Amino acid sequence: SITGTITASTGAQQIEVPVAINGIELGGGDPFSATWALTANDDPVVDGQATAAAAKVEGMVKYGNTSTHGILVSTSEGGAWVKAEDDSPNQYVQFTVTAPDSRILNINNIAMTLCGRGGGGVRCHVYYSTDGFATRTTIFDSGAMTSGEFRNVSATPVIKLEDGEQLQIRVYPWYTSDATGKWLCIKDVVVSGQSKDAAGVNITGSITYA
Repeated sequence: SITGTITASTGAQQIEVPVAINGIELGGGDPFSATWALTANDDPVVDGQATAAAAKVEGMVKYGNTSTHGILVSTSEGGAWVKAEDDSPNQYVQFTVTAPDSRILNINNIAMTLCGRGGGGVRCHVYYSTDGFATRTTIFDSGAMTSGEFRNVSATPVIKLEDGEQLQIRVYPWYTSDATGKWLCIKDVVVSGQSKDAAGVNITGSITYA
């Protein structure tokens, strides 16, 4: 509560009125997270006020989901790849978080686990974008990946999404030689932060004239 005095004067007359304001803060932020375990399916689990879509496999072939390695992908059937020097803009796995109506998402954590399976030629880049990939930010460049060795990706960006805006995270893999029986594995993708009322912090309450 806030207390004080209002003073009003006219000519030689002056009046002082004691005032008490009782306020309540509304809004602020509440934790949220979207998690794609990818061990049984491609669907996210959302905790808090946010929206997330199922993982999207674009221009690639999904082998399946496993309890140990998550989702397995390659560029062709049978874990096949054509030799490449870098990622292709048309081949990726995407994860999307959207700010619900009348909400703001302040995102400060992106994490996932990756590994190559079947061979050591898998490479990948991980990017995020808030404008549909007109621009993008790199959060991981794998370099050489040892087959079966999990790599943890962790980033602490400062991202603000207003109602209806999206964060898209994409994993772009390639292979350094022609190959079969090789996959990129992705699991335990997490996006988290704070979700708040888009109206911001509101003060409501009452004014009492003592």
